[in-house]
Amino acid sequence: MMFSKSFAVVRHWLDLQAIRLQEWPGFSRRGLLLFACACGALHSALVFLVSHVDDTLVLNFYAFFIFSGLFLIVFFLNAVNFSSHVMVLFSAFFLSLVVFNTGGVNSPNIAWLPALA
Repeated sequence: MMFSKSFAVVRHWLDLQAIRLQEWPGFSRRGLLLFACACGALHSALVFLVSHVDDTLVLNFYAFFIFSGLFLIVFFLNAVNFSSHVMVLFSAFFLSLVVFNTGGVNSPNIAWLPALA
């Protein structure tokens, strides 16, 4: 019972923070999506500089172009809803491809994912 009350307090605090963030004049969903796409493209491009032997190099090659394309779609066409849905689907698809190509959920690529996020 004590834990459920503390979870309710934490959730209420998070809701208040989200409302406060959305009232901030500099907040925009478009800006957050542009930042997320730029970070995804930059991360995928930086993977090319690290030498490794597994198959994720090809997957990151595709990820770079998809994240860059989503960035351009949001920047020039302002298609925020479409791009955010595509980004969520692509990220889930990309994660599942990494899992299937690197040895399952216990592979080092997936084990380091929480540390990088």
